[in-house]
Amino acid sequence: VSLAEIDRLVVDRYPLLDNKAAIMRAYKQTTLNDGDGDSWVERNEFTSLLRNIFYFNKLLVVFEKMDTDNDDRMSLDEFCNGAEYIGMDYPREHLEQEFSFMDKNHGGMVLFDEFCSWVARNSCPVDGEVVSTSTTANKMMGTQGNTKHQQKKKLDREADIDTKKFDKVEEQLKELLSNSEELLREWRSCDFNDNDICSLAEIDKWVMGAYPILNSKPALMRAYKQTTLVNGNEDAWVQKSEFPALVRNILYFNKLFAVFAYIDTDGDRRLDFTEFWKGIKAIGLQIPKDEARAEFAFMDLNGGGVVLFDEFCAYVARKSIPVDGEIITEFTRANKKMGTSKGLTLGNQSAASQTEEQLNVDAVLGKFDSVQEKFKEILSSPDKIRRAWDCMDFNNNNIISLAEIDKWTVANFPLLNHKPALLRAYKKTTMKDGNGDAWVDKAEFPDLLRNIVYFTMAFTVFSSIDKGRDRRLSKAEFLQGKKLLSLSMSDAEAEAAFDAIDSNNGGIVLFDEFCAWVASASCPIGDELRGNF
Repeated sequence: VSLAEIDRLVVDRYPLLDNKAAIMRAYKQTTLNDGDGDSWVERNEFTSLLRNIFYFNKLLVVFEKMDTDNDDRMSLDEFCNGAEYIGMDYPREHLEQEFSFMDKNHGGMVLFDEFCSWVARNSCPVDGEVVSTSTTANKMMGTQGNTKHQQKKKLDREADIDTKKFDKVEEQLKELLSNSEELLREWRSCDFNDNDICSLAEIDKWVMGAYPILNSKPALMRAYKQTTLVNGNEDAWVQKSEFPALVRNILYFNKLFAVFAYIDTDGDRRLDFTEFWKGIKAIGLQIPKDEARAEFAFMDLNGGGVVLFDEFCAYVARKSIPVDGEIITEFTRANKKMGTSKGLTLGNQSAASQTEEQLNVDAVLGKFDSVQEKFKEILSSPDKIRRAWDCMDFNNNNIISLAEIDKWTVANFPLLNHKPALLRAYKKTTMKDGNGDAWVDKAEFPDLLRNIVYFTMAFTVFSSIDKGRDRRLSKAEFLQGKKLLSLSMSDAEAEAAFDAIDSNNGGIVLFDEFCAWVASASCPIGDELRGNF
């Protein structure tokens, strides 16, 4: 059966399905994916043809709903505005990444052909049916003698990860998890302080002693975050009931980190596209380079051009990639929007999971990840520090005033443009880190950069607790903010802590007092704010 005969059949018998774009897609899918690669539909392929005609007509209906100006192509705004039709309740930044992933030729518009390919690559159900293979409308059609065996090497678009390194320890952990007495013994070994909770430091110490092959710090951090925020009750410790999940997560994320480290050939703990392309087989993919670029863009959540281990783990979860047969689809971000016990699963974010009560410090500070990376990049080289200095020293007089700091920040890093934070950074740099005068000297400049980020992050946390938006914390606001600050204390203990922070006994805590508390050894969020500087 030729395409013309298929078209005539549909027009005569099923006029509701007479959409040329959908019929063309069904014909391509049937001959090139379901069939033998020639230009005709044979009798044994006819059943697939009927299914495909129905399936692609459904897809076309959705595409046309989103294509509001009816020009047979979808713009970014149309995709974002119509995302509800495909069940994507994401922030716009995620939708923009999906659109970029869909727009394979980077033309700024998505055709129906590209839309179908994207649906297939992401295994999106259409009324419960999933088609995970795709063709493109301009793909070369073969002749009757040109079968699939004569085409180019077979592609593999279904990622999967297999490891062998951890087989032995995996058997040990399986036995451990099946024996309640042994599990309890290991719990007691991990709980060094014998207080029925385990901190990250205790987990690290336990793994080093009991399972040194699993002692990868990034993997332990991911396992800890996954256990406390997804499998647990969202506090900062692992409880006894969460310990089995911790054990499984430690093994799982060590496997992922081993793959990540294998791809990361220069050992800087971040993947650029060249590394990803060269090591793509490590995640079971065999795809063309343009598709690999799209995958990399999908993985690079913050658009920074490199992929961190955190983003790699999120990618594996979002794509439901099996790791030795195990699939984890719920995930957290180590420093971004860490939230509910259900994690941040793409396409399954309830409104409840976005409430402020369910946030913690990591969620609030996540937006500063890319800025911290940029500042660390500046601080890594004297030449880059000099260039940043020259840019900030507008008057070219070898000293920097508060006004120049403000102007530079507004122009280059608007995310950091918070006047109270800049003032604190300026005072800390000149009066404590510097020589006590009213200007930042060249020697003090690195401290200024660190302080700008630090105090902006501190002010962001402060503002998240300050529900009255009056730039001061009442005792009630501080008590309500306990969870965000990861304070494991009773209300009475929290009240005592508030009184200690309130140095002038005014009944309220100002930002200066909050900063002094954060800098003290008693503040549990100090390390979170200091980041990796």
